[in-house]
Amino acid sequence: MRTMTAALLAILLQAIPAKAESPAPPVLDEIKRIARQAEPRCKTPWVKDFIKAAQQLPPVGNRRFFHTADKSAYFTEEEAAKLPKVERAALTAREVDEEIYYARITDPLGYLRPMEVLAAAGFQPAGKRLVDFGYGNIGQLKMLASIGADALGIEVDPLLPKLYARDVGPLGSGRVRVLHGYFPTDPKLVEAIGRGYDLFLSKNTLKRGYVRPAVPVEPKKRIDLGSDQAFLAAVRDTLKPGGLFLVYNFGPAPAAPGKPYVQMGDIRCPFEKATLERAGFEVLAYDVDDNREGRAVAKLLEWDKGPDAMELEHGLFAMYTLARRK
Repeated sequence: MRTMTAALLAILLQAIPAKAESPAPPVLDEIKRIARQAEPRCKTPWVKDFIKAAQQLPPVGNRRFFHTADKSAYFTEEEAAKLPKVERAALTAREVDEEIYYARITDPLGYLRPMEVLAAAGFQPAGKRLVDFGYGNIGQLKMLASIGADALGIEVDPLLPKLYARDVGPLGSGRVRVLHGYFPTDPKLVEAIGRGYDLFLSKNTLKRGYVRPAVPVEPKKRIDLGSDQAFLAAVRDTLKPGGLFLVYNFGPAPAAPGKPYVQMGDIRCPFEKATLERAGFEVLAYDVDDNREGRAVAKLLEWDKGPDAMELEHGLFAMYTLARRK
């Protein structure tokens, strides 16, 4: 599950300009600072509470993990110490700091606009169960749990279940869970997810450019969901009747005519509207241009500041598709 590239990640993390000789402010401090200034601008009471919950995110210390050469398996220090000497010697150490912990792909405040889209559709998370497909980091899951949601994140990176093992479980009036694996081709993962969810959310994962790129790309740069029919059937089956399926994507400018294809800039829904309908969904909104609102949120979150600032008017685009299980 790929979301933002390293270039866009850098933009999201550069919250305020810093003098060249000054170290960057701690990531969590910046998340909390920007949340304080964003909270009064939120349109919906529960979205305001979601952003306010960023103030409850706890600081975390640096930790060390070990991984195999192909990074297919990760071990805590305690687990690595119990391995046979030969196996342990073949592992590579990886230091994980607060930036990776809270902003591995994108900071949790980037969920502000998708939350407002859901609120406009009548969704509210208290007492609801939701899936965040390609969640990237645990911040937004903890914030959602703090306001009463049972929040489950799915990712393919095997580090994340190890990294967040101490963070799962009850939180406030909600709960946080994370699962690792390939949905829906891994039957054990599908079984572990279960059914009866109120929301299946994908932010910056289900892009047409990632799932069905217009030009050939390396296999590792493409998200293989299996067939559209099988994937959508699995999403439908996780949802209760009336449950929502939101695909929200930010991306850079798409390729100009005659220029190389910009994979992450193809932010259209990877599924045709008719395919969603045949899979048992009522399509409420399809490939809606959300540039104006998306750019306003990006400005509020200071994506246009810092040494890697993005020019929002011509460099950032947003689009969403919203469907409801029949």
